[in-house]
Amino acid sequence: WWASWSIGMTLYAAVLRIAVELGSLAVLLIRPPHASVVRSLLQGAARALYFIGAPAWLAWRLLAG
Repeated sequence: WWASWSIGMTLYAAVLRIAVELGSLAVLLIRPPHASVVRSLLQGAARALYFIGAPAWLAWRLLAG
């Protein structure tokens, strides 16, 4: 179980990183002056989803039965 959880979290982190990079690239192409601010916001959202969202989902799954 722990191995599959570890692999799942690694893949989840990779998906979040891809989303951050694609979002940053899109903003860089559309509005270059705002790229660094948007990248920081996207990274903050990805961190929150990873460090708060994933444990909250696990707790919900365990407590819901």
